[in-house]
Amino acid sequence: LGDVYKRQELEAALAHRRAAAADDEDEAGEVALRVLGEGGFGKVKYVVKKDSNAGFAMKCMDKHRVIEKKHQKMAHKERALLIDLTTVAEGGKPCHFITNLHFAFHDGHTLYLVMDLALGGTLKYHLKKSHPKGFPEAQARFYAAQIASGLQYLHSKLILYRDCKPENM
Repeated sequence: LGDVYKRQELEAALAHRRAAAADDEDEAGEVALRVLGEGGFGKVKYVVKKDSNAGFAMKCMDKHRVIEKKHQKMAHKERALLIDLTTVAEGGKPCHFITNLHFAFHDGHTLYLVMDLALGGTLKYHLKKSHPKGFPEAQARFYAAQIASGLQYLHSKLILYRDCKPENM
């Protein structure tokens, strides 16, 4: 999975980016690091890798909440599943419709999964904001084909995706 970030390296990268964002905030009109979403176990944050300046989505799961809700197996399975989906067999191709895992690590309080950054909003967001009466047929076919390709890839790996809904796409 490439080189694994140590927590100190990521914190240093985040601190560096925050400082740069503070300097550029007036000119750009935006903050470089932000929370992308929140869930039952924590937050998903936009982060930038220091050495490459590449953007990623970092899922931060609070270990206390995971243990409190007795979801330790779920957290381990999520990481293992993402590793399996990201690892490409020799001669195989990755699926471009699945978010890939780049790094995974933890500290005393938090589990971290660093994945592809997919900005632009969810399918639910676009349906509600841009097309409240539904997508035009050509656009609907395009999105349906992308979803079908992602599901086909999962099924080829004998994985059943049970949470298939517009807010997860």
